[in-house]
Amino acid sequence: ARAQRGDLACHASYRSPAPVWSGAGVVGGPVVVWRFVDGQIGYGWPMFALDTRWFDVAVVTSLFAVGSILFGRFEEHKPRWQRVVKFLIVTAVVIGLIQLWGRALAYTLLALPVVISAYLHIWWLPSKGVNGWTGEPRDRYLALMARRK
Repeated sequence: ARAQRGDLACHASYRSPAPVWSGAGVVGGPVVVWRFVDGQIGYGWPMFALDTRWFDVAVVTSLFAVGSILFGRFEEHKPRWQRVVKFLIVTAVVIGLIQLWGRALAYTLLALPVVISAYLHIWWLPSKGVNGWTGEPRDRYLALMARRK
C-alpha cells in the first residue's frame, strides 16, 4: 500500500531516512518526503540531504583535496601507497566515528590535526630554524622529518 502525504511515520534510524511518500515534484520529477526520529521532516531529493554518509565522505575527500593542493609538497618524501592508505584510514575512521558517536565528535576529532598543525607550523618549526609555511631551508626540514622516524 502506498503511503499518503499525511501518513508520515517515524522511522527507527535517524541516520538513514526512509522515504514514506513519493509524488510529482514542482520540476516534474519525484519528490520524496521523510520524517526523522527527532520529528524533523525532509522534502526533496534524498541524494542532496546533508545527513548522509556520502556527504561526510565528501567533506573528508574535500579536506584531503585542499590539503594536497596546499601542502602536498611536504608529503613528497612519502611513498604514494602510504598517502593513499592514510586517506582510506582517515575516511573509514571518520565515518565509523560518525556512525557510532555522531557528527559533532567526529568533526571535532577531524579538526584536531588542524590545531596540532597550526602549533607545529607557527611555533615548533620556526624554533628549529625552518620556515613554517615554505619548509625552507629544505635540507633542514627533511633532516627534522628523518629524525622523527
